Amino acid sequence: MKSLGLRPQFFTLSNVNSDEFVKALGEDGRGVGVAHVVPYPWRAVSPLVREFHHVIREMPAAEAPPISYSSFEGFVAAKLLVDGLRRAGPNLTRANFAAAMEAMQEHDLGGMFIRQKGADHTGSDFVELTMISRDGKYIR
Repeated sequence: MKSLGLRPQFFTLSNVNSDEFVKALGEDGRGVGVAHVVPYPWRAVSPLVREFHHVIREMPAAEAPPISYSSFEGFVAAKLLVDGLRRAGPNLTRANFAAAMEAMQEHDLGGMFIRQKGADHTGSDFVELTMISRDGKYIR
């Protein structure tokens, strides 16, 4: 678009690998808006993000992932999975795990809520918009 002299505002969903996406776009990424499904992971303002930072700090440096949207989304998914396993109880079956997950009608992960309603398995309606800065960082 730039080579044609056009300057539209681009937006994308966060289902792209955030770090690779920014690298691949290079200078052309500046100003692209991105809708994320988890909170901003670099500023520990919510209990969930603070817990994520604590877990990263406690890991051996060689094993710790970089703080990113991708690593934070994986952390959120793992935390939700563990919460579901705990709720399912000691005699785990596929059926009681599914029931435990579906029973999370207002489950607080630490400032990010999971809401299940019957057959609606959306989980979260959280959306946050960021923009890629001139130096390839996500800014709010």
